Amino acid sequence: MAYRVDNIPFWLKPLFLLYSYSLGFFLYVFFILFFRATLKIEFEGKENLEKGPFIYCIWHEDLSSFFLVFKKLQSSQIWLNHPLWYMKPVHVLLWFLGIKRLVLGSTGNQGKEGAQKLEALLKDEKVSTTFAVDGPKGPPKIIKKGALYASLNTGFPLMPLRFVVGPSFRIKKTWDQKKCALPFGRIKVLCSKPLYVNKENFDEAYDELENLLNEKEI
Repeated sequence: MAYRVDNIPFWLKPLFLLYSYSLGFFLYVFFILFFRATLKIEFEGKENLEKGPFIYCIWHEDLSSFFLVFKKLQSSQIWLNHPLWYMKPVHVLLWFLGIKRLVLGSTGNQGKEGAQKLEALLKDEKVSTTFAVDGPKGPPKIIKKGALYASLNTGFPLMPLRFVVGPSFRIKKTWDQKKCALPFGRIKVLCSKPLYVNKENFDEAYDELENLLNEKEI
């Protein structure tokens, strides 16, 4: 049996929570706060972020960059996140970042129920969310349709974000070859115009989202 963060046996829970909160706090202090203090963060098209809420869309490889710029989005968010036990330190990190609430669910782990709950909360509380649209297991840069359905069902537009990071390195052994900034570098966030999804333009919106996320900086 693979334990979830919400069904850890009581006799394991103290050790589990100690591990999770210690690692989550460590990641926040020694990754987020340190890197955020040393990096120059710029936005292009930030005027497109003025009227939310949004369904933010990023590639999974850019998650670390997104974490570093999240505070500057000034966006209250609820996220759908993988529920298995090893994700708890990440959940703690997201709490430190300012994510308002997490809904548990992913492909093969009550993902449909989780998505329905997320959409209801987004509409009720009028807040944004973020999808790594090729996650959680890839293949890289192949869009899954969860973000488009969330946009369709909530009426919130998609907001594609791209990241120009330099200098940077990649974690080659991860499925997405995650891109990470180096200290004293720069992250430039490219904000597209909002993309609205309805039943008539669903397929076209899928193609447009893919094009916007893959668009090169001029």
